[in-house]
Amino acid sequence: RTKWDCVVLQSWQDVDPSLDKAYAKYARKFAEAARGQGTKVILYITAPNMQNNKPVTEPQLQERVDLEVKLAVALAKEIDAYAVVPVPLAINMIQQGGTDLTFCYVNDFHPNQYTAFLTSNMFYAALFKKSPEGFKYNTVTETNPKGQGEGKDPDGGDATVEFDTETKKYLQKMAFDAVT
Repeated sequence: RTKWDCVVLQSWQDVDPSLDKAYAKYARKFAEAARGQGTKVILYITAPNMQNNKPVTEPQLQERVDLEVKLAVALAKEIDAYAVVPVPLAINMIQQGGTDLTFCYVNDFHPNQYTAFLTSNMFYAALFKKSPEGFKYNTVTETNPKGQGEGKDPDGGDATVEFDTETKKYLQKMAFDAVT
């Protein structure tokens, strides 16, 4: 058998207020198996309902964000998770004062390059307990054009987004703030 250093337990649209149902129920089972092998558990809470595809003036689905964050905290405490990657919290923090940043495609509900960049920085912060601020890494490339042609994203834009310095720093800061 392969020994894993860590295992990532990802939610999707299966978060329920009860620790005995849906994501939490199965995350607990996988966490127990992982702990039995000395493997660290990382809870990855995705944000399929909170991702905006156009600018917003206020956070999307605040009650849902609160529910998912509360559940993640309780579950992390119960299973002694090594880390939590709470994407709904990070997106919510960015949306608080309104934002022009978007986190999913118009023509496809999947996360866009901004969510990918934010999430990757959150994983770094969660795993290493350090801020990703200052990293030179500043590009994300979509690999599934959904029929829009080579080098395009599902909305027909460039598949590769290069983040300007200000946006990069902001997303890195939000990633760290949400994880800590």
